[in-house]
Order: sequence, then structure tokens, then C-alpha cells
Amino acid sequence: MVNKKRIWFVSDVHITFGDEAYLNQFLAFLDGAAEACTELYIVGDLFEFWIGDRQAGIPFYGPLFEKFKLLTDGGLVIKAVHGNRDFLMGKSFSAVGVEMLPETVSLDLAGQKVHVSHGDQFCIDDHSYQRARVVMRSRIPRFVASVLPAFAGVFLAKFYRQISERKKAKKKALTGNRFHTIEDGIKEELGRNHYDVIICGHIHNFAERSIEVSGKKSRVLTTGAWEEEGPNYVDFDGDKLSLCHFNDTESGYS
Repeated sequence: MVNKKRIWFVSDVHITFGDEAYLNQFLAFLDGAAEACTELYIVGDLFEFWIGDRQAGIPFYGPLFEKFKLLTDGGLVIKAVHGNRDFLMGKSFSAVGVEMLPETVSLDLAGQKVHVSHGDQFCIDDHSYQRARVVMRSRIPRFVASVLPAFAGVFLAKFYRQISERKKAKKKALTGNRFHTIEDGIKEELGRNHYDVIICGHIHNFAERSIEVSGKKSRVLTTGAWEEEGPNYVDFDGDKLSLCHFNDTESGYS
């Protein structure tokens, strides 16, 4: 474990049930994080879907929770923000040392005011999505998820994701990338609270942009989906923030 302060931010890994090679790729990333940094923020959508703590009992996910426990016991601080696909993450993660955070986090990094969130709340112009977002996080759906047998929940979640993926592919084909879907929400947030940097995911676009609101410029760093961009993350090296790709080599990052 390193002594200097270094933080990685990762989102949209989309671990898919049954894909052991993909899971192993993320486990290698966790090992790289433990060697390179002191803190790791998982900024939503670690999973393709997550239907609650019962899913953690499926043997496929065992190596992941074992790795979390090993690394947090070893001193790596791991914190997680809910995404739109895994907002039911809870006690099973806390039990292995992963700290569950509020939907949005504000950090001071080397004098920079930094906003961290998954980013789906920025889709303020998609009214149907925002309504569905509120409903899905309400008490009744949460209760239903809590009593579903794990594999029944997995089946339903996969069915829902197929519908969602078709909708997402259609939108992407029409617009190229989805930054426009969060731009108004980001500007609205910056109008309320100025941030030097916003880190988010959700739109599956590995890119850095500059946005100006009320005469103040802010950097926006958006992470890409791992299945599209390869393993990627945001690195804070104690001084600056950068978008990086991960590779399982001696350095672990590039």
C-alpha cells in the first residue's frame, strides 16, 4: 500500500453475471488500485444489474466480495456511490468494508472543489426517466426486490436491461454520444454550486470537457463503459485529475 494520497474513481464497469473473464479483469483492477492508491471510489453501475443483498449470495460474486474484504482489511479505503443499475447495493458491501455514500459527494482535492456522482440525476430533460427513477427507488419496489429469490431477480433484471439497452442504442445512433443528455443538468448544478471539476459516468463517454456557467469554467470528466472503452478510471495523483486507462502490467495504469 502506498503512503501518499492517491485516489481512483471508476464507474460503469457493468460486471455481467456469469462472465468470469470480465469479473477477473475487475479483480485485477482492484489489485492495481491497492498497489497504486489509498482510496478507491466506485461511482455507480459496478454491475450490469444488482437486485439487492440476496444477489451477493450467488457463488459467481463470491470472489468479488472476498477481494473487497481482503483489500479493505489491508488498508485500501473503498467507497461507493449508487448508480442507476445498482442502487440496491447495501449491507452486503458494508459487511466487507465498502463504505456506501450519498448520491452526490463533494471533495476538496488539492484546493479544487470536486463533485462526484454517477450522473443519471443530470438527465433532467428526460422526464420519463426521472419519474421512473423516483418510482424504482421508492419503498414498494425495494421491498419486492428484497423478497425475490436471487435468481428470479436476476432474470427480471436481465429482461429490463435488454429493453433499456435497445433504447440506449437507438438514442446513441441518433446523437453520436449522450453528453447532451446530462449537459443541462450539469449547468443547473453549477448554477447552484460552483465546482472546479465534475466527475461522473452514466453516459458511457470517456472524455474531458469544459463548461462555463456565470463566467466560471469547470472541467467535466466522464468515464466510459468498460465493455466499450476498456478498463478506465479517473486518477487523482495528489495534485491533478486525469482520465486514464488501466492495464494489468507492472505500473497498472497508463
